Amino acid sequence: MKATGAELAQRFVFDKADWALYEHVSQTLQNRHVFITFYKGRLEIVTVSLLHERIAGLISTLIRVLAEETDTPLCGAGAVTLRREEMEVGVQADTSFYIVNEERMRGKKDLDLAVDPPPDLAVEVEVTHRLGERKTIYQELGVPEVWRYFEGRLMVLVKKGEMYEPADRSPTFPHISAEEFAGFVAAGLTQNETVLTKAFRRRVREIFGTH
Repeated sequence: MKATGAELAQRFVFDKADWALYEHVSQTLQNRHVFITFYKGRLEIVTVSLLHERIAGLISTLIRVLAEETDTPLCGAGAVTLRREEMEVGVQADTSFYIVNEERMRGKKDLDLAVDPPPDLAVEVEVTHRLGERKTIYQELGVPEVWRYFEGRLMVLVKKGEMYEPADRSPTFPHISAEEFAGFVAAGLTQNETVLTKAFRRRVREIFGTH
């Protein structure tokens, strides 16, 4: 088990773990709000902070506003566990959404990546350092788009072939740049979130010339 400095109570990494241990830990901690990641023998458990949850909540809220104002189909998948035993990978996004595959996932109660598609968009909020292989897991599972929010910035990663390429705005929501979106998230941490959400909605309508 490895832990460092101020992260001692927040992040634990187990090397030489197997799938059975991953399943055992996932089952044991299923009612605890922790993020569990498994990548080919490395198992990570991370607790969440208030800052992490506030940022993830703001991003989710703003994505929903964008979807509403642009009539984009949306199905929230939250922090659903994405796992493939034969690939030895398991990960939970901070929040995730089905967009292109929204209709296909309607009414689903469980996710089986052997037959179901992965979310179209996964969001990563990096407050506490986490396993570097998380991006690789999304890549191997075929998640088309990943948003990484860290230090007040938003990086949009779009899958091109087998790799992710950075973009200045999301191909799913090209109406607003990653930089401007990140600015609203940062502002939301110091404002009444209801006021912030209304301001963001006004900005989206301004972009489209509607009121």
